[in-house]
Amino acid sequence: MVNSTQTEGVRRSDFRGLNRRARVRYRCSPPTPGRAFFANSSKCVDAAVVDLSQGGVGLILESYVEPGTLVRIELGDGGKETYIDLVANMTHATPQKDGTWRCGCEWVHPLTEGELQVLR
Repeated sequence: MVNSTQTEGVRRSDFRGLNRRARVRYRCSPPTPGRAFFANSSKCVDAAVVDLSQGGVGLILESYVEPGTLVRIELGDGGKETYIDLVANMTHATPQKDGTWRCGCEWVHPLTEGELQVLR
């Protein structure tokens, strides 16, 4: 019988601090330019997309955004590239040393594997 604090000989405490996300994240290096539009507002800010997954997106923004805010995210550089327009809910905003905010968003409709591959 396995002890409630152990699984196959590994203690739960051994997993503290590990990334336990269910979906694979893909880093965008260099960050992909984009824009973020906020629901119920005329506010729009430049965004840098730093990672993508089927479940969400990681952004760097110049200003704080309240978690729970509905955000329309446009990916692309506004030049020859066509913008891709997706909707997400802001889940967290973490201040960075340079004064920007690292924000996590969850897609309103998760991406299919094919859609994710196109974005990558």
